[in-house]
Amino acid sequence: MSGRASHAGCVATERGRRAVVGRAALGAALIGVAARPGAAGAQDRLLDLRAAGTGVEAEGVSFGAGAWQAPLPGQDSVRIRSASQLTIPLTAAVPIGRFVTVDATTLYATSTVRYDRADASGVLHQAHASMSGLSDVRVRLTARLFDERLVVTAGANAPTGRTSLDSAQLLTARVLAAPAVGFGAPPIGAGPSGTLGVLTAQRVGMWAVAAGVSYEHRGSYAPVTALIAGLSSLDFTPGDVMHVSVAGDGLLGRGRLSMTLATDFFRRDRLRGGVLGVGVSSTEPSAPQPSAVETVATVATVQLGPVVSADVQYHAPVPAVRDLVFYTGVQYRAPYARDGVRLTNTNTAYLNGGVRTLVPLAPGRDAFIDGGVRFSSGIATGGGLTTARYTAGAVTAGVSQRVRRLVAQPYLRAQVGRVIGRGLDAQHDASFGGGAAGLALLTRF
Repeated sequence: MSGRASHAGCVATERGRRAVVGRAALGAALIGVAARPGAAGAQDRLLDLRAAGTGVEAEGVSFGAGAWQAPLPGQDSVRIRSASQLTIPLTAAVPIGRFVTVDATTLYATSTVRYDRADASGVLHQAHASMSGLSDVRVRLTARLFDERLVVTAGANAPTGRTSLDSAQLLTARVLAAPAVGFGAPPIGAGPSGTLGVLTAQRVGMWAVAAGVSYEHRGSYAPVTALIAGLSSLDFTPGDVMHVSVAGDGLLGRGRLSMTLATDFFRRDRLRGGVLGVGVSSTEPSAPQPSAVETVATVATVQLGPVVSADVQYHAPVPAVRDLVFYTGVQYRAPYARDGVRLTNTNTAYLNGGVRTLVPLAPGRDAFIDGGVRFSSGIATGGGLTTARYTAGAVTAGVSQRVRRLVAQPYLRAQVGRVIGRGLDAQHDASFGGGAAGLALLTRF
C-alpha cells in the first residue's frame, strides 16, 4: 500500500511483488514506480529515465515464546521461533525512443525459519527450514500516446522462480508470506503470466485525474495467494484478474493531496488435491514431511471475492523539511465462494497509516524517517501466521547520499507487533519483534 516511498524506488520495486503484476503495472502508470517499505523520499517515474538499481537487505523477526503454525494435510503443527531473510533485488529501466520505456526486475533471496516440533512422545525439538533462489523476472513496457493523454502498459512474467516446493520450503514460504511479519517476497515463481493495461489522465481545474483498467493472465502456480486467502490446498491454479483504478492529485489548502482507489475482480480458480503440487519430500531431516504423495485432480473451484483498496497521502507544506507526508491505506478482501457457495468468515481487512519525512542535511545528502502502524482483522477460519489477526508498528531511518548519478541509501528498521489467533487458531497469540538493515543503490545513465 502507498505511503512508504523512496527515490530509490527502482531498487525497491521488487518489494511490491506481493501485489499482482497487473496492479503494479497500472499503479506505476498512475503514481510512479512502486516503492519499498524502508526508505522514504520522493517518488520517481521510470519514464524518460535510464536507471539501474540493486541493493541488499537483511531482515529478521523473533516470536519469543513462539507462534503456533497450523498444520496442513500430511504435516505436523509447529511453533515458529524466528525467521530471517537476505534479499538482493535487481532492476533496470531503459527508454526506447521518446515515448516508450522498458523495465525489468527480479531478486535473489535466501530465507531460514527456526521452529520447535514435537515428536511422537510430545517432546519439543528445535529444527529449521530454508529456501533460496531467484524470483521470476518481470518485464514491463510502458508507452505514452496521443501527447501523453493515454498510457499503455504491457507486462510479462518470465518463469525463472521456483514453481514446486518441498515440505521445508513450504513451511518457510508460509512464514515469510505472512503479512504480519512484513517481509519481502520469498523466491517463488508464478509460472508464465502477463498483463495489459491502459490509463488516461486529464486535468480538472487544479486536479490531475487518472483512470485505468488492466487485465492480468495469471500463471499456473500461486501458493502465496492461496495462503493469504486462507485456502486449504496450495495446489492452486489461479484465474485471471481485472484491475480497475482511479486516482487524483491536487492542491488542498497549501498542501497536496493524492488519492487512489482500486478494485480487483477475479475469475474462478481451481483447487487441486495436491498440497505440495509435485509431492516432493524435503531433503531436510528436521522438516515436517507429507504422509504421502497427493493426487492432483481438481477438487473444487474457488471464486475469490473482489479486493478493494484505497490510499490517501497528504503532503504538508513544512519549510524546515523537504517532504512531510501523512499517509493511510485500507484494503478489504471480500469472502470467497467454493463450488458456488459463499463461505462466511473468509473476508479480511488490512489497514496501515503513518508519517514520513525527508530532512536536508547538506547538498546531496538527506535524512529520512518513516513511522507507521498496520493492522489486519485476519480470517476467522484460521491457518497460522498467514491468516492471523495482527497489529504492528515500525520505524525506519536512514540517509540518502547523492554522488553525481549514484544514489546510496543505507537504512535501519525496527518493528514490534502481536499476532492474535482466530477460529482454529484461537488462544494461539504471540508477540514478535525484529528489524532490518539494508543498502539501496540507484544509478541513472
